[in-house]
Amino acid sequence: ELVRRMLLAARNRGIETVHTVCLVDNLRMRRIVGHFDGTESCHYGMCEGDIALTIPTQVSIMEEAVDEGAAVLEDMFNRLGWRGPRADVLAGVETGGNPSAVDAVANGSAGSNVTPFPKTKIRA
Repeated sequence: ELVRRMLLAARNRGIETVHTVCLVDNLRMRRIVGHFDGTESCHYGMCEGDIALTIPTQVSIMEEAVDEGAAVLEDMFNRLGWRGPRADVLAGVETGGNPSAVDAVANGSAGSNVTPFPKTKIRA
């Protein structure tokens, strides 16, 4: 995921080729180059790889913006201690009946520096 985001950012900034250098033993890095349809050549215990990038499109620029926005939101929720709805259930961890951070914010027990989201009405 991290390499995909890095390649997307490079593509959107006009970089045409990403060049990698690693040892022959570094199979994970070599697999990454292959995963992104890169070319690889190995000489004297070193492997060099090239990953060709296409020109940026409106979709790739929007994809990067959405990824960045999602990362900012995830960081904000992590700082509040909220891992998402049903995160404990999806991770296979029992909550033991403890209220989630969102419940703590809603009932005012999260602390004085955290305020609940305002309740708004949506008009049709």
